[in-house]
Amino acid sequence: MDYLKKMTVGLLIIVTTLGTSCNGSIREKDKIDSGIEAVIEKHYLALSTKNLGLLESTLSPTGGMTLILPASEVVYGVNAFMDFHKAWFDLPDWTMDYKIIGIERNISLSHVVVESIYFEPDREGKPYCNRMIITYLLEKSETGWHIIADHASSVLKTDYKQEFKH
Repeated sequence: MDYLKKMTVGLLIIVTTLGTSCNGSIREKDKIDSGIEAVIEKHYLALSTKNLGLLESTLSPTGGMTLILPASEVVYGVNAFMDFHKAWFDLPDWTMDYKIIGIERNISLSHVVVESIYFEPDREGKPYCNRMIITYLLEKSETGWHIIADHASSVLKTDYKQEFKH
């Protein structure tokens, strides 16, 4: 039940602040704690190097995690999240670039909005690119910030490499 309360509070934070945090600017108060950016940077380093141990270190140590992807069922828990990524990491030749476009900080729950470009040079004989907006919900614990939710939304899928829009 505690996890559901945290998710509800987190979603309320996202809904009430999305308009101000997605405008591409990081407000002065956002510069106070660089731990959030460090977790996102570490997360994307883990993705780009397909490093499962590093990826898991960015997630909640209590096992709470929610992954929401387009056209997919919700994935709950760190173990299921890691199983999904292990299968994905086995796929060859993909890249994923990112750019932080919004941050909203609070004392114990914060969120980061990222524009991400996933690219495969050869999917069924042609390039595949998926430009996404991804919202990460982070929780602060005694050991620092950890990702507890990942919600990805596809903006545009193409057969050519795309550029960042934000």
